[in-house]
Amino acid sequence: MTEASEIDALDLPTHEVIIEAVRVAGLAPSLHNSQPWRWVRSNAALHLFGVPQRRLACADPTGREYRISLGVALDHLRMALDAAGWSAAITVLPDPSQPDHIARVQMARRQVVSPSADRRVRAITERFSHRLPMDAPVDFDEFTAALSELTDTGPVAFSQVQVSHLAAVAEASRLNDLERSSDWRYHSELSWWTGTTVSSVEGVPATSLLTDNEYDALLVGRSFPRVIRAGAPATEDDAAQILVLDTTGDEPADHIACGVALSAILVEAQMRGLATCVVSDVTELPASRAMLCAAGGDPHRVGRFPQVLVRVGTARGEVVLPRSNRRPVDDIYDEDLDMQLGQLFAAPVPLWPLLRGV
Repeated sequence: MTEASEIDALDLPTHEVIIEAVRVAGLAPSLHNSQPWRWVRSNAALHLFGVPQRRLACADPTGREYRISLGVALDHLRMALDAAGWSAAITVLPDPSQPDHIARVQMARRQVVSPSADRRVRAITERFSHRLPMDAPVDFDEFTAALSELTDTGPVAFSQVQVSHLAAVAEASRLNDLERSSDWRYHSELSWWTGTTVSSVEGVPATSLLTDNEYDALLVGRSFPRVIRAGAPATEDDAAQILVLDTTGDEPADHIACGVALSAILVEAQMRGLATCVVSDVTELPASRAMLCAAGGDPHRVGRFPQVLVRVGTARGEVVLPRSNRRPVDDIYDEDLDMQLGQLFAAPVPLWPLLRGV
């Protein structure tokens, strides 16, 4: 990230540039499409706040995945500003007294715009979570070589799960499902955020869920409620490759950094015509997360902290599931508010039991 001191903001982006950048940032993936972000423009900076009421208290009690989602949104915003001709100087966690004040973004006009900037924004707008089984990814070695330049710096690194470790990853996923089979709070929360209507701007719509056969073809994946889809073809086993993103530490700044790296991976994959799906449930419980520590097959990764998995493959054409909707910009953006806004979100009360009385 660019340090704030490196940029001298002589002028500011127009309102239209900011709105478009926030819209693109809002396309970031998040746990159950909860979209836990709020952007505030104040003077010469944009501020990213997490909204802890949108953190999933049962699936993500520590807020780790919540912060990863916010890191993805932060990097999506940076890419959108870059394409519009603006540099972003990002300060992560600028106020220790407000842990949900995720970042401050100061902007200055660029003299040169990267030729790939527009392509990256286009990839963000076209990408979606491909939950279905996939075919093997094309030119995967070239893809991972490109990722090494994008992600293997700082606290975040990735590794490919080797064939010899796939059984361990599958067992971690099975163990995770078994431990949660009787957790009614987790399943209530999951049911609230999934199976929503097509018009809903949050959650995972019922039209994006899998059938029993499709789910059974996956090696790893969250056990969402199943659907019956008329005319669904027979499903071959998933041939996607699996990447593990891990970090040297397990603090909030590490989680945000993981989100930034995840953004780079998802966008790079989309630019190469590859389908992706983020898998996080296997990292949510201590037992299954511990089983992933050596899943990448790299002994140098032992002792690191697995954060998320990413399935990468080639989409099969026989079934196309619709994308999840996003909240409108008016719901996630404010201008010229008092910077104590973060205090409005101080109590991490989950929305789902309040709204449906679960």
